Amino acid sequence: MSVLRPGVARAMIDHLQMSTTLMQVEGLTMTLEGVFDTIEKETATLNAIERIADSIENNVSLEDHQVAMLKRVGIPSTSMSLEGLRDQVKVVWKNIIKHIIEGMKKVKVWAKKISSAIPKLKALVESVSKMKHSYHYSDTVTLSEELAYLAGSKITREQILKDLNQTHIVIRDCFEVDFPSVLSNAESTIKAVETVPTTFQGELDDFNTPGYDEAKELVKQLMTLSRVDVEIGERHPPAGIWGESVNVKGITTERHLTFAPRQGEILGGRMPLYRYPRFHSEGHKAVLKHLPTIVNYAKLGAKHLASSHVDVYSRTINTTNTSVDVEPLTEVQVQEVCNVCRGIIESFEIYHDQIDEIERVKEKLIKVGNKAVGIITDDGDEAKQAVSELVRNVVRFQAMRLDKPYVSLMGHGVRSMYALMTYAQKSLG
Repeated sequence: MSVLRPGVARAMIDHLQMSTTLMQVEGLTMTLEGVFDTIEKETATLNAIERIADSIENNVSLEDHQVAMLKRVGIPSTSMSLEGLRDQVKVVWKNIIKHIIEGMKKVKVWAKKISSAIPKLKALVESVSKMKHSYHYSDTVTLSEELAYLAGSKITREQILKDLNQTHIVIRDCFEVDFPSVLSNAESTIKAVETVPTTFQGELDDFNTPGYDEAKELVKQLMTLSRVDVEIGERHPPAGIWGESVNVKGITTERHLTFAPRQGEILGGRMPLYRYPRFHSEGHKAVLKHLPTIVNYAKLGAKHLASSHVDVYSRTINTTNTSVDVEPLTEVQVQEVCNVCRGIIESFEIYHDQIDEIERVKEKLIKVGNKAVGIITDDGDEAKQAVSELVRNVVRFQAMRLDKPYVSLMGHGVRSMYALMTYAQKSLG
């Protein structure tokens, strides 16, 4: 009976623990992405009901496709009145809040696993960085399980190193530049939304009503904090890191523009994207110039946010083989890979260290948002209803942005770095 040396046995245990932890992180990341998708779908339903309610309020009869849509989401014929649909808006909004809170609980579990994974990953990077070539050095390295996390447009050593450098740049953009801005905007949004109930306590349907201009400026502030800008187009990207207009098959459409921090994918064929509605900016500017009402600003903001999404696009990697032979990394390249992985981990820690603060901000967003949307009344005040719709979209967008694209990038990123370390170990023999 052979007995493993203590060092070998310890290494096997560490490998098993690391592999198990990362599988759990990946599973939790996918679960969270499912919750995010549910929130997006519920939001689409909410905004569709709002549009139909507005049609009824403007004495426009329901069309067959609208009736079919309402039935499809479970709204009975008896509720297809203005009052019934306004009540359904409140029901769907409560469901959205429920899913956001559900997501917050799952993020805490996810963050706990990330807390376990990061120190293990750091230790692995340091261990690999100290390795030297063995006598069993080979001209090729076989990658198999690693392909899902490393494969890009091509599966070669040079492409993997190129994608790693791209990954480092994009991760730095997202976690060191975008995230602090998003967190700051969310905190400023809370302060703005807190003033909505008092600002809109009276009727504001007339330009000459005292407080009208102040209320309109508050609406414009909420739009700005959520990056709503009628000027945005292919040649005028959103503010911040999203400076590259890209064309992604199946995502960039006649209705949506797509923006990325940089041109090109990161490891594993991923790309963080900002989907933005493709609106006719001249038409919108004309409306706001000639009829700069609270209603027009609020409805424009809500419509933009309803179609705005930040996510991580994942291209299906076409690997007909379950394994691929590539050139091994040199010792110098292993050191470079380890240094890049250290930098990526540091960027991840900026977000991870703020998990408790993110939760606090989300809770506050929900609290002030729920209070603000309470300005919906049964007296047909169009301005209040439009602002309530805007606030719901602002709260949902800001709460989701505190998670996206960071959760997906971290969940995928830790797996990619582990795959890189495996590639490096195989390279050194």
